[in-house]
Amino acid sequence: MGSTSRYTFTFEKLVEVSSTDFVGHSVAGTLFVLALITHFYNYRKGLGFTYWWFLVNGYLIHLYMDGLAAYFEYSKTTHYLYSQMDARFLRDDKMVAIVSLGETFVMGPLCIVIALLYKSTKLEHNLLREVLILVVSAFQICGTVVFCAQPVWAGFIEQCGAEGCFTFSIFNIFFFWFSFVFCDSIWIWQPIKEIVKSYRRLELLIKPQPQKVKKN
Repeated sequence: MGSTSRYTFTFEKLVEVSSTDFVGHSVAGTLFVLALITHFYNYRKGLGFTYWWFLVNGYLIHLYMDGLAAYFEYSKTTHYLYSQMDARFLRDDKMVAIVSLGETFVMGPLCIVIALLYKSTKLEHNLLREVLILVVSAFQICGTVVFCAQPVWAGFIEQCGAEGCFTFSIFNIFFFWFSFVFCDSIWIWQPIKEIVKSYRRLELLIKPQPQKVKKN
């Protein structure tokens, strides 16, 4: 009897796809250069984890991986890997389309704007940055919930296949338990942390500063 596994991944196929993926590698390289330009523009040291979270999310996660590469298929390599994680990427799924379009044209650019606002010391820019962090983080949580709700409702049939999610084969562990369950959960708890931190920073920014009394 043949295998009933949903996964068709082979390293040979990955190498074959990647070796002819000139457009995908070019897109990745271009976005990497743009990320470096963004980082070194008006360069400041010690910007912290939140800065890096939004810079990486903007270029790597939202624009490249979830948008241009996986959904729009500008990278055959990334699309191949995503299709192994979630079979919805093999068909025109409306839920995936909504989330991917939002990530490409809204979330990605806004994350980059947040990273750029970290380069400014102006109060109005700091206020705008924190408001955007609250909005973008809330959208990240909503997007993750929407993206994962359909598979949960369908019993993960397009993620694990008919054999179920508890085979714990090497592909099941990597593509489902790590890539789908663990990685997607990051975009639940990390945005929650960013919302809490941003709210506290926003409180400090809008809190009236005590006036110094001038001595005669």
